[in-house]
Amino acid sequence: PDILTAVSFAATKSHNPSQADFSDRIIKTTDANNIQLKCEVDASYLVHPDSKGHTGYTMGFGNSIGTFYCKSSKQTAVTTSSTHAEMRAIYTLVKDILYVIQLCRDTGTDLKLPAIILEDNSAVITMATE
Repeated sequence: PDILTAVSFAATKSHNPSQADFSDRIIKTTDANNIQLKCEVDASYLVHPDSKGHTGYTMGFGNSIGTFYCKSSKQTAVTTSSTHAEMRAIYTLVKDILYVIQLCRDTGTDLKLPAIILEDNSAVITMATE
């Protein structure tokens, strides 16, 4: 099932949502017993005229649900390397991951932790695993 439709519908209830809105529209479209965030992140270094990089990432619940959130934005600071640009991208992603975790807790939805972050920069992977 496409979770983007459920999330879009739930957003129309943002002024005064009920518990039923969350459980009926979002959680029932997923395997509620085994939800795990799966994120993909990437960054580009020195792509804008002011020497700033660009961040892009997606967030989804596992392999079969698909993406429910994606973001592409210019980085707010000049980075000194592609690794630095990738680390800033991960930092931005992690802030959104923490928001989703808290949202799930607030609605009584259990998430399987940790969130999975897929990253393609070998230097960042080395720093994260050591």
